Amino acid sequence: MSVARQSVLIGIAICLVLMLIASFGVIPAIIGALFQEVVDTVTILWALRARIDKTEVTSISSGNGKKHPAKA
Repeated sequence: MSVARQSVLIGIAICLVLMLIASFGVIPAIIGALFQEVVDTVTILWALRARIDKTEVTSISSGNGKKHPAKA
C-alpha cells in the first residue's frame, strides 16, 4: 500500500507542477498532453515496484540460486 500511495502522490505532484506551467501559457497544449502521458507512464512504473517479490530479490542477491514461485 505504501508504494501505491507514493505513486499516487508522485503523479499528483507532477501533474500540479505541469498544470501550473501550462496555465501561464509557457508550453503549448500538445506538449502538455505529451507530458501527461509521461506522467502516467512514470506513475504506472513506480506502482509496479509493488509487484517485486522481496524473497526473490533477497535470494538472488545472496547467490543461493533458489527460485521462488511468483505470487498471484
